[in-house]
Amino acid sequence: MACGVKRFVFCSTMGTLGRNRNGPVTEDIAFNWHEQAPPYIRSRRAAEDQFNRYCRENGLPGVAVCIANTYGPEDYQPTPQGKILWEVANGKVRLLWNAAQPTVDIRDAARAMLLAEAHGRIGERYIIANEFLSYRDLFGLAATEGAQKPPIVLPLSAAYASAWIGEHILKTLRRKDYLVRCDAVFLSIAFGELDSTKARRDLHWKPRPMTETVRDSIAWFRKRKDNAPIELAPIFGHW
Repeated sequence: MACGVKRFVFCSTMGTLGRNRNGPVTEDIAFNWHEQAPPYIRSRRAAEDQFNRYCRENGLPGVAVCIANTYGPEDYQPTPQGKILWEVANGKVRLLWNAAQPTVDIRDAARAMLLAEAHGRIGERYIIANEFLSYRDLFGLAATEGAQKPPIVLPLSAAYASAWIGEHILKTLRRKDYLVRCDAVFLSIAFGELDSTKARRDLHWKPRPMTETVRDSIAWFRKRKDNAPIELAPIFGHW
């Protein structure tokens, strides 16, 4: 603010939104699941609250974007979701659990942030989410791109049981940093369909279809593997 920044775009997450069991989630639904939320989500909620206070009390010219699970090319790390997409395409993941999630192309998320700078209303937040896809449909697209059979989808109870056992084994081994945990399973079903009408209307945001995102992701991973093999660290979901 001392530097006279005219617009501050805050990259938030869909995790800061309220839950709605009766329909799509909008920006107006208050955060209503604090007791269920894992520490990561609570920390992101606290960050957005801090941002909102500065907009309200200190005149910060800020706009927040609440971004869904991102997929897309140039995932160098890779992210956990990008990694599993690539491994499904390679036939390395044969089992998944029955979950679903809001998705968005990382390129469309970046574009939304630029549009928020140009068109966003100060003090407002915008949901940046495209298609709500089940794991069966999303990773089925990846399997098709890799000419693989789609993964078998297990009941959610099997995923919780596996996570519970794995989590307790790792705790016994005094491991403090691990991805095999019940929180991960819960978050895979915590978010329902998100309504991005406000972003599409106010920001003139037009996301691409997720079929294009998956195709471009798999093509990028394949090209990178051919040119310079990468190590993909294991995550929960790699059976």
